[in-house]
Amino acid sequence: MDSELLQTLIYEDYGYKSEGRNWGRAEEHSSLIVNEEAQKWYWNSRDSSGGVLEYLLYVRKMSKSKAQELLRVRGKIAGMPEETPEGESLPYERLVELLWSAGKSNRDYWYARKLTDKTIDRNQLGYDNGWSLIPLYEGNRFVNFQCRRDEPKKSIRYWYDHDSFKPVLLNKEVLNIVDKIFITEGTVDSLLLTQEGIPAVASTGGSGYWDNSWYSMFGRIKDIVYIADNDKAGKWASKRISEALGKDRVRILTLGDVDGYDTVDFFRDGGTSEQLKSLVETDSKYGFEIGDFSESSIRKRKSYRVSNKSSERHRRW
Repeated sequence: MDSELLQTLIYEDYGYKSEGRNWGRAEEHSSLIVNEEAQKWYWNSRDSSGGVLEYLLYVRKMSKSKAQELLRVRGKIAGMPEETPEGESLPYERLVELLWSAGKSNRDYWYARKLTDKTIDRNQLGYDNGWSLIPLYEGNRFVNFQCRRDEPKKSIRYWYDHDSFKPVLLNKEVLNIVDKIFITEGTVDSLLLTQEGIPAVASTGGSGYWDNSWYSMFGRIKDIVYIADNDKAGKWASKRISEALGKDRVRILTLGDVDGYDTVDFFRDGGTSEQLKSLVETDSKYGFEIGDFSESSIRKRKSYRVSNKSSERHRRW
């Protein structure tokens, strides 16, 4: 058990500062004090006290079974949980529900990215020790968490750090029920678009990773919009995806003029789903319109598009 776990929990909820050799208090509630060596807390104004388990029960309002299991399996983000219940295999799927429940009072990371409680709960987005977590699945099988944080600096990593893990295509199930899809570079961008009624998928490995086996999943998709982050990596990735999925059906859209500007930034700045769809129609370019293609080839393609205005690729989103 982490010798500073109690301080960590209080810091996550209310801020924390040490004020003596062996004690400290919550920044937002000065009457909540901690004996750091004994890992005991005392909330004088509420006339309550206890250890780490009691903090989860009475302050975070977790059920006893979930609190006990969370303490039993809690480990370091860099590796695997310190303890996995007997008979369970890794990755440990019960962590998804436990860390989603534990994170109900720590959703600022998601709120800052315009995600709603409904989206957070539907995807069971969790939290642990300063990291916000996206559970990743391969089909129905839980395979890992993508762990994200802004402080002390922006960072993304995985919970289970083992060689056999490969990034997954987030929300790939939607490819079976739609004929138009957006591809985003970031996983949160994909969650946000889905929340706003726009079906979207994303590689959890970022723009630099794409599994060749994923291409076949797009076989029935007629229209594809790739939203590229406004940087060199984004533009390179968009060209690669366009060439692989078909330059005639992949449109590439770059949002904003600021380096690195992405979908989350667009909605933060007041953009709407209807405005985004309108931008697709006015500002996006097909794969054959960008990159190292001859001018005659571009003219030929444009002529084909004009003579086929009623084709599926030009229906409005």
